[in-house]
Amino acid sequence: MSAYILCQNALANQPYFIENIQMNIYSLEELCYYLYHNIYLADETLINDNLFSWISNELRLPVLASRLKQNAGKFSGIEDFVYPIFKEINYLTYDELKAFGAVLTQYDTEPAVLTRKKKADAFMANGMVVKAISLYENLLAKEEPLPEKDKERQEAQQLKGTICYNLGCAYSYLFQMEKAAEYFYQAAQISGKDEDMAAYLLAFRCTCTARDFEAHLVRLPVSSRIRELVKEALERYRALKKPQVPAGAEDEILDSLMRDYHRCMT
Repeated sequence: MSAYILCQNALANQPYFIENIQMNIYSLEELCYYLYHNIYLADETLINDNLFSWISNELRLPVLASRLKQNAGKFSGIEDFVYPIFKEINYLTYDELKAFGAVLTQYDTEPAVLTRKKKADAFMANGMVVKAISLYENLLAKEEPLPEKDKERQEAQQLKGTICYNLGCAYSYLFQMEKAAEYFYQAAQISGKDEDMAAYLLAFRCTCTARDFEAHLVRLPVSSRIRELVKEALERYRALKKPQVPAGAEDEILDSLMRDYHRCMT
């Protein structure tokens, strides 16, 4: 999938706007690429009459558009939508299609909470951080009672811990370190992992002075391994070559960050 892919059909004069990642596409190959890498973002914002009309009119593939619309009307699985698009241009090799089929089967059979978590993960991977945060937090707010069976209970707790950790990462990307520390701490309490506690301490360090941080370490029951993980991370950070901001470029950089932030919020 890393090689160049030549377009086999005409490019659209008018692009199709993929709402979830705020991006225009101009070809069936681009649609295939999006689906292959972002299957958990193939929701109602993509699968609708607007897409079918675009495929029919702009890509001049009315037969494919009609088939997709018919399949959507009796929608039984994501493969009913994806396979016709891929097969139209033989986008994947046999082995790739076989492997992707396993992904689609998992998509159709896994619990809804896991599907939604993976959708939030896909938002994160595409830089849509605020959307990811909203979905992660909704998952935590709608937390179901823990299953009675030990294995299922453990899996549910592990999933909650992962969501909390991902939320910590998401808030850290927005430089909201207090919220990041809060969720990293929740993740550490659930998982018991030294790495999660180290992430909490590193986020907390961004919110206070060095003296307050040392005092906080004394109050916490922190193992020597966690202290070592934190120390190594801080040393790696200090060793990084800090980029120099050209004089007068501060406003331009802040404007760029603000545009990215609002892009995530849409």
